[in-house]
Amino acid sequence: MSLQNDISSTAQREGTKTANGLNLLLIFVFGLLWLILIFMLGTAAVMLIPSGLRESLLSEYAASEGAVLQTTALAGVSLCGAIIVASYIYVVRLMRKIVKTLQAGDPFVPENISRLRKIWIVIAGAEILRMATKLFISSNDSLNTAENMTLDIRVITWFLVFIIAALAEVFRHGAELRRDQEFTI
Repeated sequence: MSLQNDISSTAQREGTKTANGLNLLLIFVFGLLWLILIFMLGTAAVMLIPSGLRESLLSEYAASEGAVLQTTALAGVSLCGAIIVASYIYVVRLMRKIVKTLQAGDPFVPENISRLRKIWIVIAGAEILRMATKLFISSNDSLNTAENMTLDIRVITWFLVFIIAALAEVFRHGAELRRDQEFTI
């Protein structure tokens, strides 16, 4: 019995090291995403508010008739990008909560099921917004014709959504098994 306890405590320490490393990585990504969000919102503000900075950034478009439309489109794209980054900030926040339950040694809590469900829904929504923004940009591009427009589908992102949805169900089943085990004498 002592050997099994030693193996269990060694696995617990290794799991804690991994969880601590994941937590540090998520903290770094969280901060980086906030910087990107601030940059995207700043870019949108610069494109929306007439100023010397905007004019100097878009000097090659100043002579064209579509300069106002161009700055509005750039502001819209920046705002959509900011919404996508904000959704990933939310995902990282949820991931940190999941990692904290892993650090505590109890990842099969009911809260993690809803967290994983929220994560895949938010990632799917952000991907749909990204695809719609890309389609909007390509439809407004004067070089594209209707037959050249395509929908940019990232199979890897949708596969990730599928995996996270499946993990949510695994966690749900694990939580049910754990609850059933607690009632067993």
